[in-house]
Amino acid sequence: MVVSQLEVKLEPLTINDLEACWKLDRQCFPSSEAYDKDTIKYFLCEKKRVCYKIVDQTNAMIGFIIGLADDDQTGHIMTLAVSAESRKKGYGQRLIQRLEEGFRLQDVAIVHLEVRVSNKQAQHLYTKQGYVIVERLESYYPDSEDAFLMIKSLLDVSPEVYE
Repeated sequence: MVVSQLEVKLEPLTINDLEACWKLDRQCFPSSEAYDKDTIKYFLCEKKRVCYKIVDQTNAMIGFIIGLADDDQTGHIMTLAVSAESRKKGYGQRLIQRLEEGFRLQDVAIVHLEVRVSNKQAQHLYTKQGYVIVERLESYYPDSEDAFLMIKSLLDVSPEVYE
């Protein structure tokens, strides 16, 4: 089934979405990388969480993003998942943009994330959104694959500041 952008809703992800979030996470990531239910519950109950979901016209979750804001004005994208049949439709981009809006409301200046070196599709998505690779993290994942640390500044710096 093809779902158009007009038929989906972007909404806050809450603890009431725990089961659907956990199931989608398990569908999108290898078992060694998917979060267990208790970890997702922890994320969804964190005070400084920034979490959103995309649901289709039947109210089924087709994507979600979870971020945590830290006291040092940094935000961490913990996970982003979009169901296989809903990819390449701009949903990941919409989730990232909404997450960044939520981070700005919490005075986050820098966002960071980790992505598998082999996950070129995710790297491309994040690069299109302005994230840059700043470091290679050796043996980051349980299967010993390396990760790239990517960051993005959310500060709006106008050119006049440097003139």
